[in-house]
Amino acid sequence: MITLTDKTTNNTTPLLNRSAVKKRALLLSRDTRAGKFTRVSKEFLERINSVVDATIRSEVHRHPSVGKTLM
Repeated sequence: MITLTDKTTNNTTPLLNRSAVKKRALLLSRDTRAGKFTRVSKEFLERINSVVDATIRSEVHRHPSVGKTLM
């Protein structure tokens, strides 16, 4: 099994552009929750990373075995 933690930097969210995810989450907070949230926790980012990983795994698993390109 492939580990998703980068051992050299302790990066627990290697699939994410953390800055972009934080900006998007805070923008959504501003637009849909009246700016209630002003910070994004490490746990939030790790949860989003897990969802991204699960989505990638699902897409690869369900993709037909024809060709060489994931579409």
